[in-house]
Amino acid sequence: MLAVVFYHAFPSLLPGGFVGVDIFFVISGFLISGIIFDALAAGKFSFIDFYARRIRRIFPALATVLIAALAFGWFTLFSDEYAALGKHTAGGAGFCANLLSWLESGDYWATASEKQPLLHLWSLGVEEQFYLLIPALTVILFRWRSRMLTIFGALFAASFVFNLLMRLDHAAFNFYFPATRFWELFAGVWLALTVKNHGDVLAKIEKWGDHILPKIPLIKKVCGGDFHKFLSLTGAVLLAVVVFVSLGRKTYPGFGALVPVIGATFLIWAGANAPVNRLILSHKILVGIGLISYPLYLWHWVFLSFGRIINGGEMPVATRFILLGLAAAFSVITYFAIEKPLRFGKRFRRIKTVGLVAVMLAVGIFGYWLTATNGAVKWRFVVSNFERAFRSSVDYEKYGLKNDWKNNRADLPCHTCFFNNCQSDKTVAVIGDSHAEVLYLPIAQHLSAQGINSLIFAGGGWLPLVESEKYLSEEYRKELSKSGIKLDASSRVLNFLLTKKDVKKVFIVSRGPAYFGNGSMTASLYHTLLQNTVDTLVAAGKEVFIVSENPLLPFEPHDYLYRPYPAFVVQFFPSRKEMPRVTRAEMLAYFKDYLDVLAQIKNATIINSLDVFCPNDECVMFDENGDLLYDDKNHLSIAGTEYQVKHQLAPYLKFPAAE
Repeated sequence: MLAVVFYHAFPSLLPGGFVGVDIFFVISGFLISGIIFDALAAGKFSFIDFYARRIRRIFPALATVLIAALAFGWFTLFSDEYAALGKHTAGGAGFCANLLSWLESGDYWATASEKQPLLHLWSLGVEEQFYLLIPALTVILFRWRSRMLTIFGALFAASFVFNLLMRLDHAAFNFYFPATRFWELFAGVWLALTVKNHGDVLAKIEKWGDHILPKIPLIKKVCGGDFHKFLSLTGAVLLAVVVFVSLGRKTYPGFGALVPVIGATFLIWAGANAPVNRLILSHKILVGIGLISYPLYLWHWVFLSFGRIINGGEMPVATRFILLGLAAAFSVITYFAIEKPLRFGKRFRRIKTVGLVAVMLAVGIFGYWLTATNGAVKWRFVVSNFERAFRSSVDYEKYGLKNDWKNNRADLPCHTCFFNNCQSDKTVAVIGDSHAEVLYLPIAQHLSAQGINSLIFAGGGWLPLVESEKYLSEEYRKELSKSGIKLDASSRVLNFLLTKKDVKKVFIVSRGPAYFGNGSMTASLYHTLLQNTVDTLVAAGKEVFIVSENPLLPFEPHDYLYRPYPAFVVQFFPSRKEMPRVTRAEMLAYFKDYLDVLAQIKNATIINSLDVFCPNDECVMFDENGDLLYDDKNHLSIAGTEYQVKHQLAPYLKFPAAE
């Protein structure tokens, strides 16, 4: 746990500290399976007793930390952040946080993960999912106990090989999915089974070691030929080295996790009398840390993550030390005041167990409710006037639009296909990627006020140019498919627009330069595809408008906003940090190749977003009401899209009265 804690606080000093989780998996597999083997051998194993023990072990500290995180988040998080915390609280309470992180395609190594207060619960999910499997499996196999060693060895090998197969093309799956992590716990299970029931196997290995090791000069000099001393020192060296070395994060666990798993297995195998175990690991200070290691694991990341959220990024070293000190203090309190009374003692065991289940269930339901209510936005007092920046801008029906395609078109090619039918003979089409998705709402509202139809074909990462999918990388095409965008989407959308005579205007909105260099998509090819698309639409009588990319921010705008503290807390925090300047000159330089391409496009109206967001030297970040124009580094907020429609796009959305 210490390796993980210091890695999370000071990753540059302990770049491999994350392997502490792998070490924990081995220890957990060894200890818990050992308890099961002993109970089965004595004829006293009970599923109810086993899971009641797990509940009293895991639930007290976890429920405490989850409740504390929710309470603190109520006063410090924006609605979107609090809704996300609620979702991960439900995942943590249901011990499926790892699956949730995988489904969200979460990258454990990404900077954004530092601001997810419950990200670390993924490991708890893997562990508890393992213990849903191992008791029943062990009971079934116990009647063939002579073969259990072989079977568990085979399960170890199968999980390890599966991990190797997934490591390159499915990194998030490989990191979070239980089947690619179980081998680490099976290593502990195999060792426990060998110690409990197959001592002869260990004896043979140890006898072989005692015979061979004295013949190796270096080992004889250091270990004196003692096999257990060799295991202890080798295990310690492996772990000491691995915490200071980064083991191929992109493909982890992969082969790299073998090092901490082997190191931990060696140390456990060495036994209590081996030098490292006896002199270091048995020291009363480390034993004391071991007592609070579970609550410390839970608390430390919550403190560090909330600290980074409030600070708007990484914190000073002194602040991190203070937060670790607070986490340690809270861990001691949690252990002695909450965990120990509920976990130990024979009185009221059943009541404690049932009560803990009820509390965890309530916490999970509350977390789900927070997600469903967008962070309880109607119930929390939010003093920040920037909440509007983070409302969902693609929930069009929530804002009064009606989708005429909702129930009667099953063949729509895109992730977002919406037709706001005002019973008009004129329709404006918006096509593009996620930037089109967020811009559509105010466009549709503006047109609806005039009684004009609007439709959108869009999806994240989709370039709406004819046959563009052919030129993107295979990996990118797979991502589009996962997003619900059919690979022939561009051709299908274009053909639809050509046949729909009431479509008079087409707005193309996308992150154009983001696609340069993806596969064979060069700026020159982009120009060709865009011009072909424009020419095809114009030939069919459509008026085409290309809305250029809005300015990109080199920072996360959340980090520069007031937190929703209650009034009495605001006085203790500084005012909103001054947002870094983004200049027109910087954006012109960044978009040079892209703007050069647009300048060469014929037969279309080019609408340069820089003209409205960077009218002078400095780009604007807030509208006239003080609302933030951005939702993240590149997507506009609702306030931002309304600002662009009001100040730039409105003239292009009008139709002559006689038309």
